[in-house]
Amino acid sequence: MDSQSEDEWKQTQSFGRDDLLVLAKVADQAHTWTVENTVRKTDEIVA
Repeated sequence: MDSQSEDEWKQTQSFGRDDLLVLAKVADQAHTWTVENTVRKTDEIVA
């Protein structure tokens, strides 16, 4: 997974125990955004 700190991207192969809650919340937000935007795109194509 890549992350951006200021203007420099960083990469990691693993997460620590203290990162898991934040990672889960970010993954949930990304999933919600993806689903909402997929539905909008589908609605625009059908309309």
